[in-house]
Amino acid sequence: MSEKSPLKLNPREKFLSLIMELINSSLPFINKFDRSCEDNSE
Repeated sequence: MSEKSPLKLNPREKFLSLIMELINSSLPFINKFDRSCEDNSE
């Protein structure tokens, strides 16, 4: 992946990319949490 310089991104693109990063980083945690809830319900 080539890094874009922050200056070339407009504020909305910067915001969107930040949101995507947050979602991607939180997905493993959410999946783990869901699994542990399922395990507890059995």
